[in-house]
Amino acid sequence: MGDYEFIMPIPYTVKKSQSILYQPFFSQQLNVLGKELPSAEVINQFISSVPQIFKLAQFHFPNYLIQNITDYEIEEVVCQYLDLNQDYEAVSSEYSTNAKRQIKKAIKNELKVTETGDLEFFMSLFKETVGVKLGFLEDNYSRLNRLMNVGLSLKKGRLLTVQKGDEVLAMGYFFIQNKRITYLKGASTIQGRDIGAMYYLMDFVIKEYAATNSIFDFGGSKIVSVAEFYKKLGGVNQTYLSFSKNNLPWLLKTAKEVRDKFK
Repeated sequence: MGDYEFIMPIPYTVKKSQSILYQPFFSQQLNVLGKELPSAEVINQFISSVPQIFKLAQFHFPNYLIQNITDYEIEEVVCQYLDLNQDYEAVSSEYSTNAKRQIKKAIKNELKVTETGDLEFFMSLFKETVGVKLGFLEDNYSRLNRLMNVGLSLKKGRLLTVQKGDEVLAMGYFFIQNKRITYLKGASTIQGRDIGAMYYLMDFVIKEYAATNSIFDFGGSKIVSVAEFYKKLGGVNQTYLSFSKNNLPWLLKTAKEVRDKFK
């Protein structure tokens, strides 16, 4: 728009001669980017201007005031944010009883949090404890590793580890940028889960950035137990919008629907 006053990224791929607009793995939402925040009118103009060459599309946007967009099915998706505009005492007072108990258990076990750059160890732990359950492919791990590596090299990412003595019990990766702390991925051992290592890790980050007027973006999850974990730490439900359409030729559309059904 104008002389690059605003831009909207369109990540896409081509499969079977069809151009497909998609939400990149490990990213939650797209957005319209500019020197200032875009208005709802600008957002609507951009989404309405996505080229018709994309017959198949699925992408996410912040929950702006969307109007007169009829080409897509629009669904609200829930995530959890924590506003860090108060001091730590005020923020932590909103933790659930269970979260406070888990953090006390971690303190009793003398857990400590340190910063590391050991992505190889993290990827190994993540594969064993999380990736296998989620059915990740090698390409998914490769993309995640590159993403985290770029964050570390730009000093926008932090990889933290929770240890009991020399034993690693949990790890978590966070992006820190523009008054926003984004939790990307984490992993915990069975023992770590038993003594509250992930609660302790999240509390450590919250304590460090409390009263900075930052937003802690937990990322949210469709898995109920994970979403509840974020809520126990004061996370509040927010929504973003999922846009999708399938205007593929009938044969391709039917094949995709059948494939999705049996995933």
